Amino acid sequence: MDFLKDLLPRTARAWGFWFILLITAYLFYYLLWPYSCCDVAYENARWSSSRDPQDVPLVDGLKVLVRAPKWVADFIEREVEVSIENTTDEPKLAVVTLDAEPGVGRAYIYDVDGRQQNTLTFRDIQPHSKVVSEFRVRVSGGQYGKQLRLRFRLNDKPLPLGYVVDPKFSCFHTLSLWIIRELLLPPGSNGSIPVFVTIVYYPAIRALVKRQGQSKVEVGGWKKSGAWVVSILAWFLREGDYSEATVRCVGKGSASITIAGPEQESANSQNR
Repeated sequence: MDFLKDLLPRTARAWGFWFILLITAYLFYYLLWPYSCCDVAYENARWSSSRDPQDVPLVDGLKVLVRAPKWVADFIEREVEVSIENTTDEPKLAVVTLDAEPGVGRAYIYDVDGRQQNTLTFRDIQPHSKVVSEFRVRVSGGQYGKQLRLRFRLNDKPLPLGYVVDPKFSCFHTLSLWIIRELLLPPGSNGSIPVFVTIVYYPAIRALVKRQGQSKVEVGGWKKSGAWVVSILAWFLREGDYSEATVRCVGKGSASITIAGPEQESANSQNR
């Protein structure tokens, strides 16, 4: 419980400071480069496409596109996405079969409903429309770097060689992608950011003051129009957990904040 008391702000102004940091963190993460970089890196590291979308042949009037994971593992199921477009003028039935060749352990294939079967059935695909579904694949007993060869059939007819995909077995890469998806991308990131702000920002200030009694923070490189940010920071610290917080100009475009913790405040009072 003492840890939680040190972790959380104690006063209304301290909570206000935490809230401003939280809003700033959200804006920084989603509007600047962190979120877009994580999203692009995740998609690039996640999928391997069977075909260039511009070079997909027709099979019985159906255009089939497959995306398989680059990595598979034994502790999580990975998606194999199947997209079918009906290019004809009449409804179509499509049955896609996924076959896993032996050689990298035992492969378990599930349909979109979680049943262990290697077929997807698309009924009444309307003319000039597209449907998307997915298999889920898990591999037991694999070895790092070994390839799992996946082949596809449409209405029991083997698809061309270009539809053969070879994901590799790697628990490390699979776990890394899972962490990115669950913690750094929505909706998980919406909970990770407040936790990050709570654990890192506020206790950092508290620890600095506790350790040194009185601390001075130099903030340099500010544009003239940004000096108000430093003033707001001092305002929230003053009469909060740190009742002494002052701001002074150090030089052109720079400022310093002096903050004092409770022990230093008591000492200052006795000296007076």
